[in-house]
Amino acid sequence: MILAAYHQAYKNKKATEEAIKNFRKYNDGPYFLVSDGGYDFSEIANKYNCYYYHSEWNLELRSNHPSGIYGMKKEEVLEWLKRFYLACTVDKCDHVIMMEDDVLITSHIDVENEVEFCGLYAPRNLIQQELIDYLTQNYGAKFHNNWYGIPGGSIFKASTFVENYNRIVKIFDKEFDYLKENLDGNLGWVDVWMTVYYYLCGKQYTVNPYFTETTINPNWRDPKYAIVHQYKEHYEYFGYAH
Repeated sequence: MILAAYHQAYKNKKATEEAIKNFRKYNDGPYFLVSDGGYDFSEIANKYNCYYYHSEWNLELRSNHPSGIYGMKKEEVLEWLKRFYLACTVDKCDHVIMMEDDVLITSHIDVENEVEFCGLYAPRNLIQQELIDYLTQNYGAKFHNNWYGIPGGSIFKASTFVENYNRIVKIFDKEFDYLKENLDGNLGWVDVWMTVYYYLCGKQYTVNPYFTETTINPNWRDPKYAIVHQYKEHYEYFGYAH
């Protein structure tokens, strides 16, 4: 099993390098590092044998934004999906882990082939029923759960993403604004749109028992956890470009 990594970074060079370094301790798959309108990470990319993509476009995350927009706009989501597609196709891989500056890898990661996408058990993070019904009725989506739980550290089957990319990008391009404005305002967050993506592919979700977050689990240091999210020990910058 070849595990690749997709990592979008901005201005936390130390945290970015530490995240990549810990991944590389245990996993040698392709690593796709993106500068999201931030610093030049090419030196770090060369040091750890990463594919590097530098963009001047910062895909801005908005929380309580004056515009009333939460998460990303449609154009930004489509750009993010394009970047993730590149990570899935730049080299041979079976699965892709969504790395972030606050993802800590503590051991080798192996994923069974039948796993389509996997993350946390998060039943309180509800997807609005109106969105589920609309996508089920109009596009044959199959929602395995009515919640989402795939933050940084989640893993996705590359072939499923690639084979369905053109079809789902067309759906998002046509429907995203309507869905977000009328059915579920959380659709602008990656946890939600990537869940929707794989349910539009008719795939099932898997809870990863070796994945946790520092903010919800006081025992996150237990060595059984190979992936830890919300690990911000090396953070120096907490904002986003505006």
